[in-house]
Parts: sequence; C-alpha cells; structure tokens
Amino acid sequence: MIGPVGSASPSLSPRLSGTPSARASPADETAQAGEKNDKTADPDAPRSADGNTLSEQDRQVVENLKTRDREVRAHEAAHLAAAAGLALGGASYSYTRGPDGRAYATGGEVSIDVSPVPDNPEATAAKAQQIHRAALAPAHPSGQDRAVAAAAAQMEAEARQEILSLVSYSESNLSERRGRLLDRLA
Repeated sequence: MIGPVGSASPSLSPRLSGTPSARASPADETAQAGEKNDKTADPDAPRSADGNTLSEQDRQVVENLKTRDREVRAHEAAHLAAAAGLALGGASYSYTRGPDGRAYATGGEVSIDVSPVPDNPEATAAKAQQIHRAALAPAHPSGQDRAVAAAAAQMEAEARQEILSLVSYSESNLSERRGRLLDRLA
C-alpha cells in the first residue's frame, strides 16, 4: 500500500505494508532489500502466503502437514475402496491452513450405509461383513473405525441368529408337516 499523497511533511516516504514509520532508515532499507533477495534466493524453497521464504520451524510444520495430509487421504481412500457401494458419496475432509497459506487435510470421514437389509438376514450378514472390512481397511484404524467395526460384528451376529431362528422354525414346521403327512398315509 502506498502511503499519504500530498502530505504536508516532506520527510514522509511512501509506506510499505502499512508500516507507519516516517522515513526508512538505512537498516530498514537493508531489511527490505533482504526481503527482496529472500523472495528470489531459492525459487524451490517453501514460501509463505506473502512470498517470503519460510523459517526452518515453519518448513517443519509444512512437512508435518504434508505428511498428515497424505496419511489422511490414504486412510479415507482405503475406507472408500472397501466400502464400495455402501459409501454415501466421497470422503469429506477437515483442513488446517499451513504457514505457506495452503490447506492440508488433517481429518476426514467417509459416510457409509450401516442399516440392515429389511427382511433379509442373509443380505444383512453379508452387508455387515463389508462394513466391518471397510471400517478396518486403513493400515491404522481409528477408535471410531474400531467402534464401527464392532457395531458391524454385532449386526452380523444378530443377522446370523435370525437366520438360525428361521432355519429352526423351517425345520420344525417341516417336521410338523411331515408328521401330518405320515398321519394321513397311515
């Protein structure tokens, strides 16, 4: 931003970046020259949002954020791949802005359909197995992932119990029918 135009004081020079100081001192001019050199010194060096080279500490923060971003995206991609048709859309991410001004994924989730299949315990058991696989698909499942896997295991157990009940009912019904048929034949 350029400072006051037509100022009554001839000692005021144009302001840089809103600095309210009067005339730039030789030290300030050296610092400004250093900033200019900083912006052109290493074109591949990580930069802040304003174009300056990042400090070593900020570079480390950026590297950590890049690593976390890759881990989060791989984690959610594993869920999506294993969930297949159960995924209710793609992954959603929460972001953290780094010192370089970029947004890095630092959290994420994949929503999947975990409802039982109505009136079909066999399909419910198969779906529960797929939910379980999807929940534990990443290399390092989170606590939430483990909770979903446990709920899926419970859903599968209940579906299997319902299957056994239906088979038991069918067998007893069949025995009853067989008994009546034998009574008629006798």
